[in-house]
Amino acid sequence: MSLLIQWLPLTLPIWLPFLVAPLVYLLRRQALPAALLGAATLAVVALWLVLRPPIEPMALLGRPLGLSELGRGLLVLLAGWLAFALLFFARIPQGWTAFPVLLLVYGLLAAALFNQQLVISVIILKLAWLVMILLVQAGAATNTRAATRLLVLTVLALPSFLIAATLIEQQSYQPDLAVPITWIALMLGLSFALMLAVVPFHAWLPQVAEDGPPLIAAWLVAGMGGSYLVILFELLGRYSWLAHDEQFLQALFAAGVLLVVFGGLLALSENHLGRLWSYVVLIDLGYILLALSINSTFARAAALFAIGTRMLSLLLSGSALAALRHHATSLHFSALRGLGSRFPLTILAFGFGTMALIGVPLTASFPSHWAILRLLTEQNNLWLWAVVIASVLGVAAVLRAFLVIMSPAEQADDRLETVTPESPVVVALLMALTLFSIFVGTAPQRFNVLIDFFVRSANF
Repeated sequence: MSLLIQWLPLTLPIWLPFLVAPLVYLLRRQALPAALLGAATLAVVALWLVLRPPIEPMALLGRPLGLSELGRGLLVLLAGWLAFALLFFARIPQGWTAFPVLLLVYGLLAAALFNQQLVISVIILKLAWLVMILLVQAGAATNTRAATRLLVLTVLALPSFLIAATLIEQQSYQPDLAVPITWIALMLGLSFALMLAVVPFHAWLPQVAEDGPPLIAAWLVAGMGGSYLVILFELLGRYSWLAHDEQFLQALFAAGVLLVVFGGLLALSENHLGRLWSYVVLIDLGYILLALSINSTFARAAALFAIGTRMLSLLLSGSALAALRHHATSLHFSALRGLGSRFPLTILAFGFGTMALIGVPLTASFPSHWAILRLLTEQNNLWLWAVVIASVLGVAAVLRAFLVIMSPAEQADDRLETVTPESPVVVALLMALTLFSIFVGTAPQRFNVLIDFFVRSANF
């Protein structure tokens, strides 16, 4: 009983969302009360995480538990992300069950980050992934393509993660056994490639963006993907032999280049706005992996800043995409033509958020992307030109979509007359995110102290 009383205050980010989720479920068909209760819960969690002193590792039932500073920062960002999303759901529905299920998923992510053992963390993340499949399927009642791919992905990634975690522990606690680092790098690389949608394991992301609710797809990348990126970041900080392994760093570099190049090429050839968005997301992930492949403190700081701005850009572009799909019912270019006059500010927000994922100037991700390109220039890396050209192709793809949407319909279309106008509340939320993205992109120095703190806490 004393142990339970001791751990209850420390694990509030885990049990509070679980405790409130049933109440939110009862209110699920009353969007505004459900959104307000869920957002208030996440605000309490975020405030607790910010005000509480560092949590020292402790043992619970023989298992080491604790929360790193980087994990705490991620949970604060995710709490703010979800609070905004839940309020947005009140105006742009993404499924009635989204309110309680996302609270459950947040509690699972907190439990995974609180655990200090990679094996347990991965298993908990898999549980959260399985719960997310229910939300994706709720937005695609006529087919199961997206849900099936997510389920297959979970099954394929789990064995390699478990093998990698076992080998890492063996290398750390029994170095005399001389576990080949090549095998560890191979298993880790395969695991993260599957879960982060690295080419050629990326097919699930565009399918989810096409079939599932757009903001749920954005949460998969921001919440689930962000958790895996932080775990990768902490692994590189915790195990110097992994952070200095040339083969693993080369694999990260190759994956980064591949993501940027394929993302740019595939985005330019796409005629579905959701799938185009998903390919631009791959470009941003490529820049992060490129930064992690460079063994320097400045590169790690750029990667960490890129992970944070990625979440902001995903929230902005995903929210705007959800609003467009809600009003237009379809995201194919043929269905979007002529809608520019009806949703000018929503389309502007989508364009700005998507451009931010590429790293266009004045957007949130520009400082980190520019820093990563400078690092590649200093290394005289010839792949720099492939990265730059592919990024330009991504920009061209977004401009092409913008021109299609803003162009007049080819013939008289009664559908345009039945489309409801932009909601003032939705526009206000999107414009607030857009202005904040501009602030981050034009004043990145405001976050230098915070980034330095997290890089030092990860032992780099």
